[in-house]
Amino acid sequence: LSRVARARWNQLAGAALLAGAVTYFLFRRGAVPTLNRLLAKFPAGYRAGPLPTLGQATGLDPQVATAIVAALVGAVAAGVVLFVYASRALEAARDPYETRGSPADIDLLSLDASAIGVTPPERFEEMNEGEATELAREALHDQDDPEKAQAILDRYDEVQERLEEEDEAEAEDEGSGAMASTTAGVDVGGYYYDIAFILESLTSRAFRIVGLFGVVMAGTFIYLYRGGIGDIRQAFLSRMPPEQAAQVDIVTLHPVEALIFSIKFATLLGAVATLPLILYYVWPRLKERGLVGGDRRVLGLWAVTLLVGLVGGSAVGFFVVAPAIISYLARDAVEASMIISYRINNFGWLVVFTTVGIGLLAEVPVTMLLFHRGGLVTFDAMFGRWREVVMGIVIVAALVTPSSLLTMVVFSIPVAAAYMIGLAFLWVYTLGGRRTPRREGEAAD
Repeated sequence: LSRVARARWNQLAGAALLAGAVTYFLFRRGAVPTLNRLLAKFPAGYRAGPLPTLGQATGLDPQVATAIVAALVGAVAAGVVLFVYASRALEAARDPYETRGSPADIDLLSLDASAIGVTPPERFEEMNEGEATELAREALHDQDDPEKAQAILDRYDEVQERLEEEDEAEAEDEGSGAMASTTAGVDVGGYYYDIAFILESLTSRAFRIVGLFGVVMAGTFIYLYRGGIGDIRQAFLSRMPPEQAAQVDIVTLHPVEALIFSIKFATLLGAVATLPLILYYVWPRLKERGLVGGDRRVLGLWAVTLLVGLVGGSAVGFFVVAPAIISYLARDAVEASMIISYRINNFGWLVVFTTVGIGLLAEVPVTMLLFHRGGLVTFDAMFGRWREVVMGIVIVAALVTPSSLLTMVVFSIPVAAAYMIGLAFLWVYTLGGRRTPRREGEAAD
């Protein structure tokens, strides 16, 4: 069980989180009162008494009781998933080398990679592309053995190439069809296998990635929860004219509104902090598949510049941009004899966009320069795809901002402008595109 649990920890964690989240959501949304209303519609003789809520049944705070029940349900779900995978592992380990008398009946998934390389060709002669891809997928995901998956595809290619050579003598059209079928090992089921091959490189480093994400997220959340929001508010108001600062008020419409904002912001910082680390770990696999090129050490430098850019840009936004914008908004509202009351969620994101947002905007041209110098993404590629990039920025802005055309424009125009500034700088730096970076080597086809 321990071996299966270690190999399938991500599926177990996903099942536990999903089951726990659904349980917590249902109980917090009034699952027990809804069930009592449904029971009340039954005839009196068949009607069960009203069910107590979790708080009434346990004597605990409703939120605490709901969290405990959600954790228990998540643990049960993880146990069920573990039992299913353990059963599959035991079934796969039974009679591993039994061939049942015929080469066509050999169980390839029970063999290791070296044994598959010498498997009789009869096992692969009647196999089609879909079956080979499915066997490779099961070896990769169910058994976590990429070498076996590649061995299946290589052996399939070898047998199919031999059959192709024999068929070419009989008919040219059959030969061309056979050649098309031999691309299964290279294509490996299309992009699905490529993505799985790349993500497999993160499994051994998941502890570091999750650890960094957890440290950044927990540190940010603890700071905000222990009075950080009040410190930020005081710092902003202290940089505004006193007569305007006195008119600004921040209200909380829901008891957990500040908590939700803290969680969202902490999660955002955690994701930004782990992005360079994830790219650093997956880069060798991306390069091996021929999807990218260049020196991955640039990603380490990019992580440093990302941190410096965020800190420096956030400082400029905090001390200059944000107070000026908020002062302008406050002055305009005060002159119109309006009472200024910011919801804590809106005020918090206004602070984020005018501080961290400035740092991210400054990071766009720097990132473009580093990626060009390292051969990751050249100036020609950036310039040739600028329309797609701008359209992607607008689409992302429409998805991540509130449902308003104004917020989409306010978000997308500065980012697109920063990208254009980066292109202009690279055009000068590369002498109009004639100066290309020196690459380590060409990417594979």
